Amino acid sequence: MLPVLLALIQQLNGPATAPAAPVPDPTPVVARAFSGRARELSAQAPRLRESVTIDGTLSEPVWKQATVLTDFH
Repeated sequence: MLPVLLALIQQLNGPATAPAAPVPDPTPVVARAFSGRARELSAQAPRLRESVTIDGTLSEPVWKQATVLTDFH
């Protein structure tokens, strides 16, 4: 009798595992500069929606969101 009741409760509650929550789209980040001289020794890279071409040319608009590291030796 108990297994039957457990099976009915499980059917009413749905599957045992909850569906995974959707992953939110990354929010574009405004560029930020981190200075080694100011002891800002860690930096976060922004999460981007667009693809980036690593070709030495920084003319794509997405590069305006890049994290800048300065004053490091």
